[in-house]
Amino acid sequence: MSAVPAIRPQYRPQTSPAPRRRTQTNAPARPTLRVVEKPRTNFGSLILVRAFTFAFLVGGSYLASVLGGQVMVEKTRRDVIRAIERTRASQAAIDPLKSQIRLAQDSREVQKWAVANGFVAPEWAPAPSSQESHLAAKKTPR
Repeated sequence: MSAVPAIRPQYRPQTSPAPRRRTQTNAPARPTLRVVEKPRTNFGSLILVRAFTFAFLVGGSYLASVLGGQVMVEKTRRDVIRAIERTRASQAAIDPLKSQIRLAQDSREVQKWAVANGFVAPEWAPAPSSQESHLAAKKTPR
């Protein structure tokens, strides 16, 4: 069992022993009309709130677009740097090939290679073989 009593005593508010005095007036009391007033809208604060909201939205969109633009510019700058590096690397790879092509096109180098590999430059026009003359004779109309 608990120590709290099951029935709680109810207390009455104290009343003053002396009655209140009323002032009597000779004029009959006029009834007052109760007018329900709508809460007044403070247009100044409403305009201020809307102006701050508009400024916040405009400022936020401006900052977002500026940040996006900076990101795009930085990305483009890095792409350009990578492209320049690739161009330099390809030029470095092409330069030895160009020098080999120049050597292969040089007439003195070609003659040296031909002599080293057993080729001899003809100084006279070759005579047609018998088979070539036989085929040429067949093609001519009689």
